[in-house]
Amino acid sequence: MRQILCKMPLVLTVAVPLLLGGCATQEAVGQAQTSADAAMAAAQKAQSSADAASQAANAAAEKAAQAQAAAEATNAKLREHAEHEHAHHHVRRRHHHVRHPHRVRKHAEK
Repeated sequence: MRQILCKMPLVLTVAVPLLLGGCATQEAVGQAQTSADAAMAAAQKAQSSADAASQAANAAAEKAAQAQAAAEATNAKLREHAEHEHAHHHVRRRHHHVRHPHRVRKHAEK
């Protein structure tokens, strides 16, 4: 009981100003609540925008990976085609070095 009586002046020094300024405090609390609600709405909107940006970034990264894979596949096909043409060119080149009798006659007649 003695502890309660000792703490009473402390409680009264905090409670009395709050009771006397009740109207102003309610108005301040209302303004604070309005500000808090506005801040929460802004935070939710920002989070929504961040989520959308993250999804867009993930989609772009996926498309970039697909484009990279397609480019690598195309490069592989081009290398294969170039190797095939190179081998085919050597065959044709050897073929062109062989003189054909009917071509020799045509060139001689000219």
